Formats: sequence, structure tokens, C-alpha cells
Amino acid sequence: MQATIDLLLDRGYRGLSIEAIAERVGVSKVTIYRWWPHKAAVAMDAFLAFNEPKVRFPDTGSAREDFRRQMPSHGRFFAGPGGQLLRVLIAEAQHDRQLAEDVRTRFMAKRRADGRQALQRGIDRGELRHDLEPEVVIDALYAPAYLRLLIGHEPIDEALYDALIGYVFDGIAVRPPDGAQHGADDSAV
Repeated sequence: MQATIDLLLDRGYRGLSIEAIAERVGVSKVTIYRWWPHKAAVAMDAFLAFNEPKVRFPDTGSAREDFRRQMPSHGRFFAGPGGQLLRVLIAEAQHDRQLAEDVRTRFMAKRRADGRQALQRGIDRGELRHDLEPEVVIDALYAPAYLRLLIGHEPIDEALYDALIGYVFDGIAVRPPDGAQHGADDSAV
């Protein structure tokens, strides 16, 4: 796994090959193929082994606070070698269907499920609107960081996450009835 990570960081995905991994580790490529059918599978296994425990979702009793605590760790992951590896894999996934499927199902799906679960806890506790679409909320919260990871036009920092949490949670939070502010029935005026 470490040899694959090193090769990905040194050469990128296109420079990665089963032959190069086998040579770096000192085994035959047949040995590699016994465990993995193609380089995309090796790359994803290595990436997940390297990055799996890094980004966790807490359960603080508040959905907003859960995201506030989780999202900066997401940013730290993006700022390190994990982000560099993910950038390589996402870029190559645009040309490799198997790798794209692996990124979606083996990396993104688990993280999105964790986010949906945190949102559902907020709905169940009455903090968040019951009619929200969790997939859209997750996209709204995380897509800007992925854009910054891929383009590099702005930093991925705590200010980004604070702003995203503020904007998104202000829109999805349950609000008390609006009768006192703008009048419950403006037609009676």
C-alpha cells in the first residue's frame, strides 16, 4: 500500500502501473494481480488504507455543531497528502470508469452516508426542517471545498467552513412561526 501511495504522489495515476508497484515492492506483477484485478483497485485500496480513519463525524447533540466539528478535519485532510492523492484520483476518474465508480462507492458513499445520518439526527431532534433533501444539503456544504481542492483558487480553511455552515444551516433550520415578524396574514392589513 505504501509503495502505491509513494508512486501516486511521485508519478500521478497515469505513472502508476502494476509493474511499477511490483518493482518497488520486490515481487512479481502476478503476485499483485492475485489480489487486485487492475491498478484502479490497488490505488483505491491504498488511498483508503492511508486515509480511512482521518475524518469522523461526532454526535454532539446538535447537527450544526456536528458539522462544525467535522468540516475542519475535512479541510485538514484536503490540505495534506490525502488531499493530494484524492485530487489525483478524481482527475483520473474523469477518464477511467472503474476508478470513478470506486471513488463514488468506496470513498464518497460512506462519507455521504455519515453526513445524511448527522442530518437525520437533526431532523429527528426537531432542529432541521423535515422536508430538506439531505443530498442537496451535503452538496451545498462540501462541494465548495472540492472545487477549491481541484482548482486551487482559494484556500480550504476554517473561514470557508464557518461561512458554509452559517449559510446552509440558516436555510435548513426549523424556524418558529413567523406571525410576529411580518404578520401571519398580510392580507388582513
